[in-house]
Amino acid sequence: MFFNDSKEIALKALRRGIDFIIRACEVISSEKLLEDAFEIAIADKITMYDSLFIAASEREKVPLLTTDGKLYEKVKSKRSVKLI
Repeated sequence: MFFNDSKEIALKALRRGIDFIIRACEVISSEKLLEDAFEIAIADKITMYDSLFIAASEREKVPLLTTDGKLYEKVKSKRSVKLI
């Protein structure tokens, strides 16, 4: 499985991750972000996938934290994004 762990350990980790998301995170439906994400994708010449994350961060008025150096370079001058 993952790092030579058993399926049971991986499943337990998955369940804990899901529990964390349910308790600590607000899940935003991509459906609510599609129009804004489309405008961002066109304006910034990025994928809809990436633009959905930017749309979510802008909706919540927080910077997008990313490890994606290419995305960061494309949008850093016009979007609130931080490379981590």
